[in-house]
Amino acid sequence: MSKLPVLKNNNQRKEFIKNYHAWPVWIDIKETGERYYRYNLTDKIAIVVKTSLRHILQGDLTEKLDYGVEQYYILGIKTEWEPGGTIFTEDDTRTFYECHCTISQVIDFLKEFQKKDGE
Repeated sequence: MSKLPVLKNNNQRKEFIKNYHAWPVWIDIKETGERYYRYNLTDKIAIVVKTSLRHILQGDLTEKLDYGVEQYYILGIKTEWEPGGTIFTEDDTRTFYECHCTISQVIDFLKEFQKKDGE
């Protein structure tokens, strides 16, 4: 488990998430072209970014394969939406599918996580 760097604002949080290539590869499935990067925040909570292999057209009109099309997950957390904002509750019974979220939700979660971690 890595110590989360100090992220002072949402731009830094977004940059941290977008730099997922620096995180450990958790699962790499050659047959489906899926790669999952995982950053463990605690022994029960992790952020996962799933990427899929795709064809990319280059400037010289050649194609290459590269990973992209990110999907985001917060493992070990139940997310509930209320009029005042999103509520994050630890819940390690959630399935991987149920942990799917947007990058904005991951940013919000990191902000709340760091508040609790700093107390």
